[in-house]
Amino acid sequence: MLLSRGSLSGGTVRSGLRFALLTVAALMAVFSTSAQPAEVLDQDKACFGCHGFAGMTKKAKNGDTIPLNLSRDDFAKSVHATGGCASCHSDVALPKHPGDAKPVDSARAYSVAKVEACRMCHTDKFKQWDGSIHAALVRDGNPAAPICTNCHNPHAVIKGAASAMASVPCKGCHSNVYAAYAGSVHGKLRDSGQIAAPLCAGCHTAHSIKPANLALGTGLNSACTGCHTDVADQHRSWLPNSELHFEAVSCPVCHAPGHPRRVDLKLINDVTGAQVSEKKGIPQFEGRARAQDADGKGLSALELWSLLRTFNRDDAGGKTVLRGRLEMRNGADAHKLAAKSQSISDCNTCHRQGAEAFQTVTVSVVDANGLPVSYGADPDVLTSVLSVDAVHGFYALGATRIHLLDVLLIVACLGGLGFAVGHTTLGWIIRKVTASRSGLGPHA
Repeated sequence: MLLSRGSLSGGTVRSGLRFALLTVAALMAVFSTSAQPAEVLDQDKACFGCHGFAGMTKKAKNGDTIPLNLSRDDFAKSVHATGGCASCHSDVALPKHPGDAKPVDSARAYSVAKVEACRMCHTDKFKQWDGSIHAALVRDGNPAAPICTNCHNPHAVIKGAASAMASVPCKGCHSNVYAAYAGSVHGKLRDSGQIAAPLCAGCHTAHSIKPANLALGTGLNSACTGCHTDVADQHRSWLPNSELHFEAVSCPVCHAPGHPRRVDLKLINDVTGAQVSEKKGIPQFEGRARAQDADGKGLSALELWSLLRTFNRDDAGGKTVLRGRLEMRNGADAHKLAAKSQSISDCNTCHRQGAEAFQTVTVSVVDANGLPVSYGADPDVLTSVLSVDAVHGFYALGATRIHLLDVLLIVACLGGLGFAVGHTTLGWIIRKVTASRSGLGPHA
């Protein structure tokens, strides 16, 4: 039934108004309640009676000023609020606090010491961090190496904050890499609200962080294939020798077009397959490389061969060999990934005489903390007979249109075949001579 405006009775209107007013009042009560600031535990109110005011500081022995004032509201909203102040500051006895001030060497020393409080609850995360490059740098005394409180404000930890672009802690130290990421296809997708697109921890993990370019074989590319699971099949359908490409070429080489690339010749232990690592407190690589580099313009093929000999004189439980890999020249460029439609698909970009990617060559090891250490080499090392071992595992016959490389690979193959044939022949001759001298006949 349709009702005109005039058909409504005064009682009906009054009832409608009463209902509307009650509804508005109820909504205002809900919003008023939700707008109330979060509250801290009763036992923590005494702490904020002092630490809730601005201006509280502590002087360290070296002159550092350590702020002691906290935001009561931020702490009340944090994940640590349910545990209360005493869960991390168990050494503070309120009846005697502050008492005699405890001397602190520096703000950094205080922060490093308080990391032990994190360990008490977050044992799994602490174990992951303890094996990371960040922890190695802390142990090495690097004052800029991040600890727990550099990434997580202990008094204002909000769950999920590190998964948002606006508050991801990595950009505090790695600003240039973050800027490259933000302009990449991943960053643009993430910024548009597609949370499935990777942020920093998606590729590097949150705590057990290690430099990605230390990985050999498909290890470096595994950061990509973890999400792009069908990438091998997709490349196999059009890319010749796709397995070799994944072995010797990092993904950004083709997916970050327009940025400089290099060939990195990694010093590898042929028994363990691991990259040669410096001993703690005894950095030798750069000194040895400089000693071989007579003109200071980068290692020549002969100088590189001599450098390898110095490493092979060490008792390392294996032979030091070279393994080449095509990579981006720096970490920031490796994050400038473009959309799939813009990636390099023209083989001639690399597979031609004088290709840009082969004009910059470095030789590298890792230092005692796991960071890469590289030294420049002359591009001619790639086309020298002394570098055959470096080409092995990195180059396919006819791949670069550099005919000398083709010749080198054929020589290497023939040399290996000749060695096997020669070894077998020499063994047969020795057995024949030994048998004749002992007076044994051919049927003995």
